[in-house]
Amino acid sequence: PEAAKYDAIPFRLHAAERALKGVPDYLLRSMRAWYGEDDKLFSLRAGRLARSIYPKITAELAASFKRIVEGGTSEDLAFVLETLERFDGAEETRPIYITIIQRLPIGDPLLRDVSVGLNATGVVSGEFGFVEAYKAKRTVISSWLEDPEEKVRQFATHQVAQLDRMIASEQRQAEESLELRKRTY
Repeated sequence: PEAAKYDAIPFRLHAAERALKGVPDYLLRSMRAWYGEDDKLFSLRAGRLARSIYPKITAELAASFKRIVEGGTSEDLAFVLETLERFDGAEETRPIYITIIQRLPIGDPLLRDVSVGLNATGVVSGEFGFVEAYKAKRTVISSWLEDPEEKVRQFATHQVAQLDRMIASEQRQAEESLELRKRTY
């Protein structure tokens, strides 16, 4: 029997990482094309590529994202949001999220994706890890309440309220879990 013909996807990028790091526009254009081909499986197939190449968002990558956001369609914004989600709400993503908020009409469904990306935490530790992470995010988003752009202020108002609910919920869960452990042991 003849062996199946396929192109193996490399497990690690090695030298490609250095080459792609120097061309963020090309990287994002290529990823955007893949997203257009199959947005449902994008995160499984290519969504993590930008994070693999750029563990932290550099000024060049942020500028590339902003160019897409400023001149893009709603589908382009969805692509950017899905890609940014892999950066776990890092500080470097916030100016890009603000640009997206400014582009979207109030009440646009993509604002939920902005919220999801901003709320992402990555790994936390301890019983109250999420509580502390959400409190830190709330502090940052609270500063947006003074933004000159009405859309940003309105988004921040809703986001702060959501974070308050998340903090209260995580606080209750952590306290209940701690109490249960004390009683069990």
